[in-house]
Amino acid sequence: MTRLITLFLAVVIALQPLEAGERADSALCLKPAARIAIQGGTALALNISLTEVLKSAVSERRPDGGGDDSFPSRHTSWAFNVATIFSNELYGYSALWPVGFHFAATAVGLQRAVTERHYPSDVLAGAALGIASTELGYYLADLAMGRHACRRRYAASTPDWRPSLSMTTTALFPVTRAMRDGTRLGSTGVAGRLRLGLPMSDSFGVSLNVLMTSLPLYRDGVFATSVNGIGATLAVDYYRALGEMPWSFEASAGVGALKNFRISDKAVTSASFVGECRAGAFYGLTRTFNIGAEAGYMLMTLGKTVSSLTLSLSTRATF
Repeated sequence: MTRLITLFLAVVIALQPLEAGERADSALCLKPAARIAIQGGTALALNISLTEVLKSAVSERRPDGGGDDSFPSRHTSWAFNVATIFSNELYGYSALWPVGFHFAATAVGLQRAVTERHYPSDVLAGAALGIASTELGYYLADLAMGRHACRRRYAASTPDWRPSLSMTTTALFPVTRAMRDGTRLGSTGVAGRLRLGLPMSDSFGVSLNVLMTSLPLYRDGVFATSVNGIGATLAVDYYRALGEMPWSFEASAGVGALKNFRISDKAVTSASFVGECRAGAFYGLTRTFNIGAEAGYMLMTLGKTVSSLTLSLSTRATF
């Protein structure tokens, strides 16, 4: 499977036209397909090795009781590893590629949490491992190839304040954990967000956010069920470019509602009000593709009002 993925990636990039300034006839540069096979193969091998080492070293019972190898989520690690490889190679052609791959990888992670195959913390660890192993794999491959790598480079650009489509993976850290009838939320949850943003002025805009969340619920210290919700929020956004640097500061505040599903505990209501605020920085890798990190606060009503701190990683395509 990994060989097929690497081959497909190599073919896709090899068929693309070379960026202006890259010397196709240079004897010092590896062919794109060879470079991608080496870098992507190193990233894949490193990810598989680290994931399996952690799987063997950490004994954690799965939420559904299906084994003692819950940490980290192997599927999520692989998904983010492959998504990051594809994104590294394709973001310069269209910003929709990395956003789409980020969406797919996040969907894999949420599926593992919602179906109770993994705790949200396992999913988040898998996502971090997938991204980190890819970047480390590329770095090690670059060191090995030296001047023969000739990887495409793109000029960084200040993130444009334009209509945009974003994908975000979020870690939730509940501050209020006690529910009722002897139940408590776990210390970590996970969420995925698809955001459509529309600027209304030079600094302000509005956004529609489609949101899915998953948090573990414990009864008397034992995992009972996952609290899963899907819904939407409407937010007001603020933007400020940071001088001539390829960075921007952004903040957002919004309200909305979630429909809770797969409910198997009376401590959880079938619907939740959601209020949230976030702030962070975005970096423009190209004129149309940005990556960002945000910290924030989320308020949810789950039978009892629950407040959570949030940390998010985003990819964004602007139009």
